[in-house]
Amino acid sequence: DAPLFLTTDQWNGMLDVLWLSFLYLLVVHLLSIKNENVNIVLRYAGFSLAWILKLKDGPATHTYSLLMVLAGFSAVVLRRNLFADKYMLPLRKREMATSVALALFCTTIFLYAFDIPIDGAYIRAAFYCCLGAFFYFGWKCVPVGGDNGTSKKWDDCDVVSSEFI
Repeated sequence: DAPLFLTTDQWNGMLDVLWLSFLYLLVVHLLSIKNENVNIVLRYAGFSLAWILKLKDGPATHTYSLLMVLAGFSAVVLRRNLFADKYMLPLRKREMATSVALALFCTTIFLYAFDIPIDGAYIRAAFYCCLGAFFYFGWKCVPVGGDNGTSKKWDDCDVVSSEFI
């Protein structure tokens, strides 16, 4: 007799893998690597690494998952500040500031969830809504690339509204 639905721990573990995978997709996007084959390999590696690290963490801990987040955003900071090339598009400051503010808010919720006197389901819902907004503004902070061969070449952004054109 196999259960029909996932348990709460299985569901939360799957959600953790998904947000780690989306976060790593955002990291690959922000790295702005010109070679699409490298981007594809990094995306698959990030998804696989999210599963492996979440299985290593288990349902109650997030040590390895947080190390993946730290490593990913450290790579973005290093790439953007020390190893920038001529094909990298500048980040939009307003979207980047909104994304950073949402990331800090998500981090605060994540770290202090047990100290907040609200039902855990509402805290998780607020965390995931804030995380989705963080992903949206993080993705939109890299403008459309046009013909210069960046990874944003096939994005669905409205080119007419770009402040860089």
